[in-house]
Amino acid sequence: MKRIRITILILVLYLVFTAGFCNKEITVSPPEGAIHTGFVYIESNPNLAKIYLNGRNTGKVTPDSLRWLEAGKQTVTLRLTGWKDSTLQLNIIESERLNLFFDFTKNLAMCGYIDCKTHPNEADIFLNDSALGQKTPYQINNLFPGEYRVKFKKDRYLDDSIDVTVQSQAITSIYKVLVDTTVWVNFKTSNSGLPSSYILSIAVDKNNLKWIGTDGGGLAVFDEKDWIIYATDNSPIPDNRINVLYIDDEDNIWIGTTSAGLVKFYNNNWTIYDKNNSGLPADMITAIIKDKNGNLWVGTYDKGVAVFNGDIWKAYDIDNSDLPSNYISSIAIIDTNIWIGTREGLVNFKPGGKSIFYNSSNSPIENTITALGVGILNELYIGAAVIAILINGEFKLLDNIFSSNITTISVDKFNHVWIGSSGNGFGLLFNNMGFKGVFNKYNSPINADGVNAIAIDKNMYKWIGTYGGGLVKFKNYR
Repeated sequence: MKRIRITILILVLYLVFTAGFCNKEITVSPPEGAIHTGFVYIESNPNLAKIYLNGRNTGKVTPDSLRWLEAGKQTVTLRLTGWKDSTLQLNIIESERLNLFFDFTKNLAMCGYIDCKTHPNEADIFLNDSALGQKTPYQINNLFPGEYRVKFKKDRYLDDSIDVTVQSQAITSIYKVLVDTTVWVNFKTSNSGLPSSYILSIAVDKNNLKWIGTDGGGLAVFDEKDWIIYATDNSPIPDNRINVLYIDDEDNIWIGTTSAGLVKFYNNNWTIYDKNNSGLPADMITAIIKDKNGNLWVGTYDKGVAVFNGDIWKAYDIDNSDLPSNYISSIAIIDTNIWIGTREGLVNFKPGGKSIFYNSSNSPIENTITALGVGILNELYIGAAVIAILINGEFKLLDNIFSSNITTISVDKFNHVWIGSSGNGFGLLFNNMGFKGVFNKYNSPINADGVNAIAIDKNMYKWIGTYGGGLVKFKNYR
């Protein structure tokens, strides 16, 4: 009997002591119920809408699914750039699949607007090349978010267009000043076949075709209707950077490139001269002109001048002639006089004889000559830090109102002298007395102040090549 009592006591003590170690596993509360879950598959039009659940980004985009959703009310928001957010209240049912499709395009509240204005008014409006049958000013309504191109057309004005981003419930306002083509016409990559807005050279041939040399876009030919582009990927031209263009009396197109030498183009035939296959001393060409004997004079960036008679090349530099510099900016010819602009002044160059030099030490002109031009009275126009005229052996100086380097000089048949600058547009030098007009991006429709080339066509229209602003046709001062 005593042994039974001792056994019962030991059992009681064991239960008391072990109860403290088991309190985390023993409970008197009811057991928790299982979590009830559901499934939803979400699609949208347009797709790729971000999916938010109860205000939190799930990291998923449509079409995709959300799994293991707790049964009951859940809030799903679809967010698509440019579109108004769409929020839906869902009732998730245990173990059931819910399919959700939301079409953003069925809700007109998603639409935005484009408010179109032009100067002058009454321009026809085109949306993605489709005529709307409306004229400015006009608001285009009920446009779903996205990218649109709006074009304006008006008689006697250059077409213009703009890319517009539309957003839900927002008005995007656009305003265009249309260019009056009775005076100015702008050709850009956005409104024409021009391959680059960076123009380096222009020439006009006997058929009034415009040849445009670009910085990176190759050579463009324009008949004022259609464009032909010659580039390294579709023609034998060896360089897409065309520094200088010259058209001789036989209608040969001479093309001076930045890094690949000289190219002759005639009747769709290409001939390439470079320092490896000819007597040309360098491949960066800066000037081209022919003399009365048919010799082609070619200026290079840092290797002097080369003369080509059609068969033989003769190169002149500071080592084998009295040229003062190998850096040639321009060449002009008056009768039999060869005038060369260099970094060390102006040279009346006489191969085999004694050349005549003009620089800051013996004349009023600057050392660095940047452009030359010849007037109908055989006067020589000299571009540098100042503008000089050499006539009958005497210099006349004019203030350089551009306050930047002179880049090009062209003279029309009325002896109007058109001068371009590197940073302040172009201007008309009138009767050798002063400037009648200066045109830059602040007072005219040109889009860039760097003017590298000016050519004059048979109609006396001026073709202005800008650096970054495309090609400009100027029809005034005829």
